[in-house]
Amino acid sequence: MADFNEMAKLIIMVVLGSLGTVLGPLIGAAPVQILTTYLQKYGEWDLVIFAVVVIALMRTHVGGIAAFVHAGLARLNARSKVAPT
Repeated sequence: MADFNEMAKLIIMVVLGSLGTVLGPLIGAAPVQILTTYLQKYGEWDLVIFAVVVIALMRTHVGGIAAFVHAGLARLNARSKVAPT
């Protein structure tokens, strides 16, 4: 059975990636694993840092990283479709 830290990290992966997409949790897994590796030396404080990251991301992009990437690609697409005058 997984402990609370592992379950919290799984939830954070889903929320960071995006709740409404299939690829969202896969996208969210990479930053969480990188942060986990980096923050191992801080012990239990890694969950506090994860919480700050999730709160900051949800305040700026409600849809998670997938929505952030999608919005960026849409912005680039719109910029490239503008005809030069």
